[in-house]
Amino acid sequence: MTGQDGNIVLCGSNSYEKKYYFNEEFDSLPEAVKKQLHVMCVWFTEECGGILTMEFEPDGTLEFKHTISEYDATAMKSEPI
Repeated sequence: MTGQDGNIVLCGSNSYEKKYYFNEEFDSLPEAVKKQLHVMCVWFTEECGGILTMEFEPDGTLEFKHTISEYDATAMKSEPI
């Protein structure tokens, strides 16, 4: 699966729909790693709300993307540093 900006999505979690996604292109990862990715993504969105995706940029960098609805009063809001 490819993200909105052309990155390859590894996995993601959506607190609004209570869903987890894992890209089957990475099915060769060890089961323990896949389980940890699942736990981490779901835990993060349960605590912070919104949608978290882990995406590979074209240069191979892994990027964590967290988006929230502007109407989500339960999501953790952070201030710019």
